[in-house]
Amino acid sequence: MKKLTIEAYTHNKQVYEHQPMTNKQFKPSWWKNLATMYKIYHSKSGIMVPTPTVKACPGITQYMQKAIIMRLWADTIFRVQSNGKVSCVTPLHSGEAVQCGIHERSQHGEDLYPGYTVCKLESPWYFKASDNSSFMNSEYHYSEELRKEGILVAPGVLNFHDQHATNVFLLFPLKDETYEVELKYNTPLMALFPMTDKPIEFKNHYVPKHEWNELNNVFPSTFLGRYYARKHTTAK
Repeated sequence: MKKLTIEAYTHNKQVYEHQPMTNKQFKPSWWKNLATMYKIYHSKSGIMVPTPTVKACPGITQYMQKAIIMRLWADTIFRVQSNGKVSCVTPLHSGEAVQCGIHERSQHGEDLYPGYTVCKLESPWYFKASDNSSFMNSEYHYSEELRKEGILVAPGVLNFHDQHATNVFLLFPLKDETYEVELKYNTPLMALFPMTDKPIEFKNHYVPKHEWNELNNVFPSTFLGRYYARKHTTAK
């Protein structure tokens, strides 16, 4: 079967050297510590009966096997205000490695995410895929880091043949008072699930910032429908 090759480009040398993109399976700590079997006492026979845990569930194991994980590329402290504004800081030597912005409530209305604010993290990676296979993005459900803070991940379907951004949209719960959340380097932020059976091969590239910026400069300057306008043009 023909492979699906993803050329992964970053301008961040630390990310390139220490956190290259891969489709290697990620196993959270609780999974590593969980046994595959445990025993339940059977009262009629007096026998301890071997019983599987979720570690033997095909649905969960295949979920983990197929997920491509986008991990946080720097220790980051997020400051969430009651009005929905979010700011973030990274270690002083990192040069503001994490950039975040807000999707105003007028962009998604009042009913979709009541009690949350939507924060866009600008990923340091652009992906260029060898074909137009789609990827479903969502939270990496079986990692506990975001869930214990009440943080959600906005899902969607991406195509890295027609566009190349890999940004992550985090939903922070709103509280009456301003609060801070610290997420550690390597925290799983988002899972990408290939909607194809083709084997995935990653090729990582480190490029200058100006060259990286041009990689996703592929859309026409329209107020609405830039993505579809480009697809219509490139299909000719």
